[in-house]
Formats: sequence, structure tokens, C-alpha cells
Amino acid sequence: MRLSLVLFLLLSPYVLKGGEVRFHDLKFRLPVKWSEVSPVEGATGGQKDGLWRAPGGKELRLTMWPGTPERDGGAMVIEESYEIVVAGQRTRLLQTRFFMGVESRVLVVYLKRDERQYRIYGRNVSRKEFESMLSTLSFTGAP
Repeated sequence: MRLSLVLFLLLSPYVLKGGEVRFHDLKFRLPVKWSEVSPVEGATGGQKDGLWRAPGGKELRLTMWPGTPERDGGAMVIEESYEIVVAGQRTRLLQTRFFMGVESRVLVVYLKRDERQYRIYGRNVSRKEFESMLSTLSFTGAP
């Protein structure tokens, strides 16, 4: 039992230390009440997903693709768009009315590092809360 826990912590790309979260080569901080749901493997092309939840139906999901995603995630209708800097990258914070092919309000940003692409979105979180989480996000190691 102890060995399997040690192996999980060593091999998992998702490590939580007192609010600090690592997701592959990203790290960020989450408020105390957030907890990780078991890491989810993506369906195609090496896609990796991480999911965290908090009371009130709040969700934060990160997706990483090692290259160009093999398929799009479905239709997205953008209600609002704001310029923002995340992990040193100029990007757009999008607020949707329709996301991944279904009617859904989320806040989402897209990042790129080398060939890897990232999608980070929050559901049932305020813009202020989402931006606060994004402000702690950084890439680890050299690109």
C-alpha cells in the first residue's frame, strides 16, 4: 500500500502541496476548498485532462494536447472576450454561452508552449475567482 502511494505521487503529473497544483509543466495555486478529482486520460492523441471541484458546483478543468488536437471540442459561442496575460502569454479570456457543443457558460483561456497546447476552463466560477487562479499559473522548467 505504501509503495503504491509513493509510486502514484512520483509518477502522477498532478501533485498537490498545500494548495499548489502541478499539471504537467504548469503549476498554479487553488483555494483550500478545491479538491482534485481522479486524473482523467483523454480519449485521443495523448490528450491529458485534470479536473478540480469546489463546493457550489464549481469546476476547473485543464486539458493538454502534445500537438494539434485531433478534433475540435464542438461549437462555441462567445458572449464576451477580454485581453489577459496568463503565464507570461498574451491571450483572451473568453466567456461562453455555448461550449463544446452544448449550451454552457464557462470562462476559458488557451495557452501554447512549444508544440503543447492547453485549454483551461472554469464552470460556475466568477470572472474574479477565475482570474485570481490564472494569476498564479506559470510554466515550470525550460520550454
